[in-house]
Amino acid sequence: MADYSIDFKKVDAAFQKLADSKDGNAALDGLAKALDNVGAQSGQKLNTHELKYLLTNLVEQKQAPGAQGPGFLTPTTGVARVSARVQSGFLIKTAVPAS
Repeated sequence: MADYSIDFKKVDAAFQKLADSKDGNAALDGLAKALDNVGAQSGQKLNTHELKYLLTNLVEQKQAPGAQGPGFLTPTTGVARVSARVQSGFLIKTAVPAS
């Protein structure tokens, strides 16, 4: 079984290193620009909440190196078809509403 524990001391140290070092600041700047670019390239005028939802779910859907493909997705209520593909290491899900 996978170990999903989080060592918050390590996470806090990572936050501090990013905030307190030149290289960490550069990484944060690059991440901020990349996140803004993903939102801009979405082709939608997303509000702050929609953009956060998009970005959060992309992070959650990031495939680990060596991970299996998307596998089988079960349609949910009101959805006619659910499909998925992996693009640039991200699991991209598509839910087509039932007519």
